[in-house]
Amino acid sequence: AVGADGNVSVSGMSGYVPGCRGGGGGYDVWALRFDAAGNQLWQFTIGKSAEDYGQTAQIDSAGNTYISGLAGDYEGGVLSSSSSRSGFLLKINSAGDVQYFKNYRELSWVRTAALDAQGNSYLISDYWPESGEKVTGSFIGVLDKIDTLGAKTWSQKVVTDSTTWSPSEGMLLGVALSTDGKTVYVTGWSQAVFAGQERIGMQDAFLAAYDTNGTLI
Repeated sequence: AVGADGNVSVSGMSGYVPGCRGGGGGYDVWALRFDAAGNQLWQFTIGKSAEDYGQTAQIDSAGNTYISGLAGDYEGGVLSSSSSRSGFLLKINSAGDVQYFKNYRELSWVRTAALDAQGNSYLISDYWPESGEKVTGSFIGVLDKIDTLGAKTWSQKVVTDSTTWSPSEGMLLGVALSTDGKTVYVTGWSQAVFAGQERIGMQDAFLAAYDTNGTLI
């Protein structure tokens, strides 16, 4: 991601990085910041013994970086065992200091994200029902709106007209905002059919549009 000042934030995963803050073994979430000339400003890793991934990076107008992906739970400044991994959103200020690290347990893996002018994040993710949750109908992923403090504003499942739920019926792959910031676009693929649509092939691409309150347009 490139900020208004030309600085660049990058996310990914890495093993041991000499001289880098944090990290716990295996693959860790890796976050880096560079100035417009390519000089590294900061970097650190967050992770435990299993594999944790930084999937995407965004920069807001204040220079804060937002990293999302898959990682263990982060509570009280300590990242827990990666056996309980879920989708996350990490906010880092321009100096490289963590502002918050939030896990969202129903998000099994945040695939990518978009950021609006107010600093709200829109996350798309695979979905895995929580223990004891009864799933009705069929959906292939979830779109969440997260406010500037990391609290969930709303959550919207992307639903097909299949009568049975299966985690392999499709995947959300992209999310973007319109230029006026009033529409959220979601793309991906599906083996099932959306209401009012016809199947073209075995796996069809799709585009869905939502308003900023989570209502399908």
